[in-house]
Amino acid sequence: MARISVGSAFAWVALGALAEVVSVLAGPGNVAFTDRAAVGRSAATTVFSAS
Repeated sequence: MARISVGSAFAWVALGALAEVVSVLAGPGNVAFTDRAAVGRSAATTVFSAS
């Protein structure tokens, strides 16, 4: 069985999302990214909430 590392992929996705938010806020200034932020918040709340 081969081991596959996805840690750096997660980091690149996070940095890409940050770059997208910065460019949106610096450019048109809309908050269209908040829908995706809500999905992330919901997932984190579910995963890290006390059982």
